Amino acid sequence: MSDSELPVRHLGTYTVQNQLASVPHVEITVKEPTAEGRSNSRFRSTTERGEKKKRCCTIDLEFGPYAKSVAQAAMYILVILGAITLGMSSRMANLGPGIYCFCVSIILYVHHFIEGFNKVDKSTDAILHNKGWNKYLCLVLNVIHHHAVSFIATLLLSGYLFTCVQTAMGGGVLVISSVLYLIALINGESIKPITGII
Repeated sequence: MSDSELPVRHLGTYTVQNQLASVPHVEITVKEPTAEGRSNSRFRSTTERGEKKKRCCTIDLEFGPYAKSVAQAAMYILVILGAITLGMSSRMANLGPGIYCFCVSIILYVHHFIEGFNKVDKSTDAILHNKGWNKYLCLVLNVIHHHAVSFIATLLLSGYLFTCVQTAMGGGVLVISSVLYLIALINGESIKPITGII
């Protein structure tokens, strides 16, 4: 609603003498918005501010990158916890979780290392000669890097880590990462396809 469409109340008509121009006088009508118009305008501006604030907090927020960052942090945490577990193991029962920490951290490293090969070659040579990895390999890797697969994988990998006190924290970090992957999956966030070019 523009200012001209607001409900107004006429306060009166004033005549201004214009002695320089050929027009003998000019009439000016002073209008004041009514209380209803002012309240509607105030409500509209408050609603627009609320919508802008809501849009800036929710639309551009993606949980996929946060899930990847948490999984990368879990990779380093698991290396430290694995070393601590192996160093403190006075019996063979604790060797399993310690070695498992190193195995999971290697899996996470390979997963995030391959994820970086998502560039697109826009040069003229790329049209004539196919660059990057084989398209079937890229198809398989794109399936592996889907949010649903990442959610299930991180959740399953965290299970065995809760069998030992020293490695339970690493399992908790992986659970947080799997929850973020699940939110990204529910929101329908897209991922960059793997092309084999870095």
